[in-house]
Amino acid sequence: RSFATVQVSGFIHPVILLEHSAHVTSTQCDATTSTITVTFGLRSVWAAALEDWKQHGKFLLVAYEDSCGLGRNSGERSVHLVHNFTSISDKMQIVAHMSEVPMTDAIHPDREVFIQVTTFDKHDTAP
Repeated sequence: RSFATVQVSGFIHPVILLEHSAHVTSTQCDATTSTITVTFGLRSVWAAALEDWKQHGKFLLVAYEDSCGLGRNSGERSVHLVHNFTSISDKMQIVAHMSEVPMTDAIHPDREVFIQVTTFDKHDTAP
């Protein structure tokens, strides 16, 4: 078996990796409405995210969630270009109106990308 690690040194817009925040309690994509809903566990973090996200005209959300992109089984993250967003205060949610973009379109053309491919043996641990 093999797997690859990809390191990107720059994107075309600011990036938020949703899975890297312990304060994001859920992420849900809806392909019908072209939205991604991010729910926060703490009101202070929700408010800070809301203020920070307002500073950017466009930004990228990267998700690792079954309802987003190809889902977790693919092992790939999905990239979403946020055009605008609204908030739901009582649920501590931000609903972003987005379009999913290929990772290659999100990477800045003048920045380097490093790919490391590694192999490993899969051992059957069953008796």
